[in-house]
Amino acid sequence: MIYLDNAASWPILPSVMGVLGRSLADDYANLSAAHRLGKDLFERVEVIRQDFLNLVDAPQGYQFYFTSSATESNNWAIWQRAFTSCDEILYSRADHPSITVPLEKSGAKLRNIPRHMDGRIDQNQLSDMITTDTKGLFVTWVNGQSGHLEDVAALAREAKRRNPEIYVHVDGVQGFGKHAISLRDDAIDSFSLSSHKIGGPKGIAGIYFRTMPSKLLLHGGGQEHGMRAGTPPFPLIVAMQEAAQWMNLHRETLWAKMQQLNQAFRSFFSTDKIISFPFLEEHCSPYIVMLVVRGVSSDIILRHLEMEQVFCASTAACSSKIKGTNPTFLDLRIPEDLHKNVLRLSFGQQNSLEDVKTSCNLLNRVLQTISLLTHKR
Repeated sequence: MIYLDNAASWPILPSVMGVLGRSLADDYANLSAAHRLGKDLFERVEVIRQDFLNLVDAPQGYQFYFTSSATESNNWAIWQRAFTSCDEILYSRADHPSITVPLEKSGAKLRNIPRHMDGRIDQNQLSDMITTDTKGLFVTWVNGQSGHLEDVAALAREAKRRNPEIYVHVDGVQGFGKHAISLRDDAIDSFSLSSHKIGGPKGIAGIYFRTMPSKLLLHGGGQEHGMRAGTPPFPLIVAMQEAAQWMNLHRETLWAKMQQLNQAFRSFFSTDKIISFPFLEEHCSPYIVMLVVRGVSSDIILRHLEMEQVFCASTAACSSKIKGTNPTFLDLRIPEDLHKNVLRLSFGQQNSLEDVKTSCNLLNRVLQTISLLTHKR
């Protein structure tokens, strides 16, 4: 099997599996318990919390909270601001639904972030849109569909320069662990991440806040410093810590490997008349490559590749049920008549150059088969 849908979810790293298994067996006490076992786990969680703050170079004052998913984190960042119909918000329709849907339901006055024809955010136009009336800016570090890698720290600094009161949230899910970032300059107000995008288990994620959220997320027992009630899942927390530390330790090596895989795939089809790459490698994270296969539905290609035990995607997992016009593709400047022809490959640490070569040959063979069948008809 060749798994090339790592942007949807990574396989759990071997070291993470070991940590998770040991913790599930040994760390069964409740963190809120008054006895020593509970207190020990509580103290360990506080150390882990500080580790996550250190990973992004967060200055004094930033807080980190554990959540169940990045969807929960993104929703919390939006919900706690309590935007009204008078509030002007800048966001992108190419963002993850956990940002676009709650913003669109908030009733706020939404303005779409402008993009260049190559899909990148137009930083100059965005800057000109920010006024004293702009209450929020929501940006994505690495687009989960196209792989566009944005300088969100610079975008946040410019937004604060234009309006010091603007709230800046970054969806850091596809970038955390894979790319370096610093919150040192205090420009980013909140930043979300997810465990299963970096080889950790599902069901655990987190969010950074520059200052204490204005609204707590869940009422109850007062866990997570009173902001999110519910018994913290210690085994998941310690497993996510292991994944984050492993990614941090191997970041440069992984970057080089992903570049090699990405370039190999692009090179194989560089002269192909059917397959094209709408976005330049230099503008994107090497972990993700998007391609357009003209004249052939991506769903048909996916089914054929599945039969060969090769798994990739046509859209981001949370948008996979969209049929026809795709708002993400529209915002990324992909022509509407090509929306059914998009494929996304995303690489993980388990992938090899041989995986890419095999997948390229299989894709080429699939397209030849489809062409023959279509021609016969």
